[in-house]
Amino acid sequence: MDAGESSFGHRQENQAPEVTLISTSKVTIYGTDSCGYCTAARTLLKKKGVDYDEVLVSRDDDTRQEMERLSGRRTVPQIFINDQPIGGFDELYRLDKNGELDKLLGRLANDNTI
Repeated sequence: MDAGESSFGHRQENQAPEVTLISTSKVTIYGTDSCGYCTAARTLLKKKGVDYDEVLVSRDDDTRQEMERLSGRRTVPQIFINDQPIGGFDELYRLDKNGELDKLLGRLANDNTI
């Protein structure tokens, strides 16, 4: 019996329902292997359970130029949600802290209770 169930297997009234967030957005990170901010961005997204595509630009000038053209910036990481540039790690972190990241990700609450 788990902590939220009575002896009859029913959820107790004071126990909050489990909620899983489901992302409906495409996330792409342009970055390098050696960039600390790139690693921080990957870690933040992994902790939130967000799948992302990663494009490494360290050894490919054409890909770096594509990143610069799409984002208007030269620094890494550059993060895109649904092909819209949101900036680097600082912007990603700020969006997460103020609750806007989940909205941008199109996250839907999925109630796992019976």
